[in-house]
Amino acid sequence: MKEVVIKNSPYALKEKILECSVSTYETHRSKQPFAFPKNMHKALIAPSIDESFVEETGEQLAQSPNIFVAEVDGTFAGYVQLSRHALDRQQELPLCVISDIFVLPEFRKQGVASQLLNHVKQLAIENRWSNLTATIWAPNQASARLFEKEGSTVQSRCFRFGPTNQAIDLPAAPKQSRSILSRVLPRLKTAALFIVAVQIAVALGISLS
Repeated sequence: MKEVVIKNSPYALKEKILECSVSTYETHRSKQPFAFPKNMHKALIAPSIDESFVEETGEQLAQSPNIFVAEVDGTFAGYVQLSRHALDRQQELPLCVISDIFVLPEFRKQGVASQLLNHVKQLAIENRWSNLTATIWAPNQASARLFEKEGSTVQSRCFRFGPTNQAIDLPAAPKQSRSILSRVLPRLKTAALFIVAVQIAVALGISLS
């Protein structure tokens, strides 16, 4: 088996990760177009990836603290994205959401996704996360089988009324601020705010696993 290396994503791979996230989004939207706002990638997914490479002060990071890439013999093969502040030292809540896991077609069925997920599971052990979750869309049985094979169990099911009412577009993502307030607010996260954020993520299906 070829050598697979899992590491924090360098900034140089950000554009490649954005391309992969578009592919994932379009695949899911083609199967359930009514469930996805047409601008979801631009308004929500792309900004979350951009934020993963920016310090709270607005400075560019050399590598992302929450996106990990898999390289096979030195070649980019895929990535996994975790919730932005899961690994922050100030993070007091032992929770983490897997926002996305993606493997390039030419590297699939070679154990790359399992190794990415095993890396996250090891982080969960080291950081004592009591709740490591991912949202899997109904048509994505391949991801469901992956998570089940790696020891995950169904924690909840999300039912959408309709089901074919078209999701409306999301508001544009706010521009990143470098103000003092923007640096202080992330440190003031409370349990209630975090739980609300997770509930919104599940409701909107932010995770594209």
